[in-house]
Amino acid sequence: MQIIIKSPKECNETELLNFYNLLQTTGQVSNNNLINRIKNAELLGFSFIENNLAGITALKNPKPEYKEKIFLKAGIAELANKYLYELGYAVTLPEYRNQGIALKLAEELLKHSNNQNVYAAIKTTNLQPQNILTQVNFKKIGKPYQSKSEVFQIFGFEFVS
Repeated sequence: MQIIIKSPKECNETELLNFYNLLQTTGQVSNNNLINRIKNAELLGFSFIENNLAGITALKNPKPEYKEKIFLKAGIAELANKYLYELGYAVTLPEYRNQGIALKLAEELLKHSNNQNVYAAIKTTNLQPQNILTQVNFKKIGKPYQSKSEVFQIFGFEFVS
């Protein structure tokens, strides 16, 4: 397995398009301005197995108003400014699942996060990502909150100096 972490500015158009296309396979991310949201991420993580793109994850720069809204819904509005980045856009192709790809991408992105606190918002019904987050020392923070038709839980990762 090869893991590559780079800023969107370091990516060529093909890499950005591959990230976008793999993300679109989930049907869970709004297509609204998505390519620009990908380009606005702090870092993109790519996992390759035998030169085939197997998985992706990003360290996102969330818009302050979005972050404030979900932290308020979770009952922890006072913590919103404590977390700079959001871990998200995690996708592993079905044929490569259960090989530790998402875990390795999360670990590598955290290593490259400049010791900043990171959060993730995960559907409460999506247990696999929750398990991965706890393996890299994320903790549940706040209460589950409703967003459209789904219920989410915020997980936080804090660097200890």
